[in-house]
Amino acid sequence: MVKKSLAILLTAIFVSVWLISCSPGTSTLSSNPHLNPETQNQVYSDVDLMRNMLRLLDSVIAENPQELEKLKVNLRFAAIRPEAEERMALLLSSALSLSRSIVMSRADLESIMLLAKQNRLDEAKYLALDLAQRLLPAVTDLNEMDTSVKTLERVTNVDKSPVNSEIRILYTRAIQSLTNIGQPIRAIDQFGNDGDIEALLKKLQIQIDLEKYSALQTTELSLEISSERAYVGDSIFLRGKLTSRGVALPGRDVVLEIDGKNQVTVKTDSNGYYSAELRLPYVYNNVVAVKARYVPVGVDSEAYLAAVNPPVKVETPYYETRLRIGGPLKGYPGLSTAIEGDFSYVDPPFPGARKVNVLIDGSLASSAMVGEYFSIETALDRKMSSGEHQILVVAPGQGRYGPVSEEVTLNVVKATPVVNLKTTRLAFIPWGLEIQGKAESEIAPLNSAQIRLRFGEKVTEVTTTVDGTFQYRFGLSFLSALIGQKGLEIEVIPLEPWNSSVATRKNIWVFNPIGLAILLLIVAIVYYGIKLRMKSRNTGPSVVTGPRIPVTDSISGSGSAAASQEPSFELIDRLSGEDKVLQIYKNIVRFIAGILEIKIKPNLTLRELAEGVSPRLGKASSYLWQMTLIAEKVIYSKHSLVEKDRQDVDNLASQIRQGIKHGPL
Repeated sequence: MVKKSLAILLTAIFVSVWLISCSPGTSTLSSNPHLNPETQNQVYSDVDLMRNMLRLLDSVIAENPQELEKLKVNLRFAAIRPEAEERMALLLSSALSLSRSIVMSRADLESIMLLAKQNRLDEAKYLALDLAQRLLPAVTDLNEMDTSVKTLERVTNVDKSPVNSEIRILYTRAIQSLTNIGQPIRAIDQFGNDGDIEALLKKLQIQIDLEKYSALQTTELSLEISSERAYVGDSIFLRGKLTSRGVALPGRDVVLEIDGKNQVTVKTDSNGYYSAELRLPYVYNNVVAVKARYVPVGVDSEAYLAAVNPPVKVETPYYETRLRIGGPLKGYPGLSTAIEGDFSYVDPPFPGARKVNVLIDGSLASSAMVGEYFSIETALDRKMSSGEHQILVVAPGQGRYGPVSEEVTLNVVKATPVVNLKTTRLAFIPWGLEIQGKAESEIAPLNSAQIRLRFGEKVTEVTTTVDGTFQYRFGLSFLSALIGQKGLEIEVIPLEPWNSSVATRKNIWVFNPIGLAILLLIVAIVYYGIKLRMKSRNTGPSVVTGPRIPVTDSISGSGSAAASQEPSFELIDRLSGEDKVLQIYKNIVRFIAGILEIKIKPNLTLRELAEGVSPRLGKASSYLWQMTLIAEKVIYSKHSLVEKDRQDVDNLASQIRQGIKHGPL
């Protein structure tokens, strides 16, 4: 029984030590309670929906596709009822496409109005027909917007809202905006179908007196060129004549155009002839269209119509260039990357140097004058995201050398730092743990990087030096552990944008020799204390031998040697009460002490007394135990003894006396 108790004690102690030393440090993160969006009821605002729709239409009128792009992002987070989400997305997509079409056609629409005001209706018709074809996708977008707006009206129950309600007012404004957007587009589309210039001008609110227009005299303008083929940058000679019904018109201005752009203005001579030397622009399209145009001004606008000759095509060859760029490329945010390439020319002579522009994702990043072979250092933005980006290298046209461009992929990455850690795998308490290390990447050591260290429950931060090194000593509390493993966590947060963060972990054994020695000493003391106590019990620790007392026949010891030499039995004297059972029990204990020649130690319980003398009483020991239980019942129990208990005590006392006299001691 003793060995079993000791084993349980030792097991409990070592299990506790193991749990304390090996349990990882924990940290708690407090978080504010939040609502689960999946279980909460969504709140939709139809008024906000109408506001967004009106904002969308106003952006189309303002010809501002950029604002529509912002609205497209914002609508992702708007509280729009599910049945309206798809239709709102279609409305936004159509509006964005229509806005771009309007921006591209604005110049042509203004030209139509100007030509009409200058009585150049033939040119206005030609331009309007061309514009009608190009605006066919815009008409489709406009029809889609009409359908979307009507659907949203039905979904939001605008027609059931009061006339003066905010949603009704917003919807009315939206309808008016949509009408304003569609008026010029539908007018051009209708002209493309019926060719009625008068109806078109009326819808565009351009006032023209058609009777006066019919009374104006027509004019004729001829054009001849010296060559129908010339390199870009070369000059060609032009001549022609301006007449009205065969009569020369001297002293009038004639404008010479190339691809619709004014190049030079000349005056007709006394015979109505004009001539000019025209330098071909550096436009690398292989073909250009040359025109001569007469526009009446002043009193001529009351007498003549404008004239323009059919365009004359001129071939404009140029020297072709080939460009090669090495790739794919690799770069780091915040650092420069070298873009290498070379030119190859088909036709001599070769240029000595030419300009090269480097665009990253459509934005100009660098520019340089380079030769046939080049390497351009291009700085990458510190905030550039990781992943693939497009680099476009463009060499603009230079003289007779045409433009050339080449695209290559740039893979932007962040370097992964490596931590070279120098530390022991065993830390002694309380001497602590010394940590030394160096953080570096494939580019360079990490300068001024933040190093976050966590060892158990201790957390600290240090900063690397110029060469990427760092060091720190963790002090360990005497009570932190006895023996076991603790994790050393290291997180590196670089200062440079081209390095990524990294974290690593290393297990360190922790050993507390002093604490372990103290624990073992405590265990040893407990062990030997238990051992000595049990040994004293086994050898009768509750009694000690004393002077021999003669055996008498009287239990009370009256008139015997035992009575004259009887010691002071403190245990017996402490028994209170005058109950007959206790008197008999006292006499039996005195009798046994005298027979066994022992003295009773003070402060013993009745059971300890019985346990101490039982080994020497033989069969009588069982009678003593029965008497002891009855005596305890008298002392401690709330219940009174029955008559049988009193008779049993008399019988047990007699049996003990007879057993001791006749049995072995």
